[in-house]
Amino acid sequence: MPDKLLTDGQVRLVRTTTALVMGLLVLGVTVALLTYPSRQLGLALALVVAAAVGAVLLPGRMLAPLQHGVPASAYLPSAGLALLVVALVVVAGVLFSQAPIS
Repeated sequence: MPDKLLTDGQVRLVRTTTALVMGLLVLGVTVALLTYPSRQLGLALALVVAAAVGAVLLPGRMLAPLQHGVPASAYLPSAGLALLVVALVVVAGVLFSQAPIS
């Protein structure tokens, strides 16, 4: 089994910090949705919530890079989850910017 990149204390700290940052992002999109209801903001909120869940799960699944004897395919789950979180936030940002605010 490959070594983890972060210790248990570091994973806890990163998860707490990530949860706070993503929580603020979710709160901001929620306030925007309640202030200016639209489909774009509703979808953006759903994507940001999904990204927040993925971002909180990510630190415990990261592997140290280029370990001896670890195949490249072992890194795909952590890299895939990180890319998914970034993609969800980007798409949510595009939807947020296209929302009609009047």
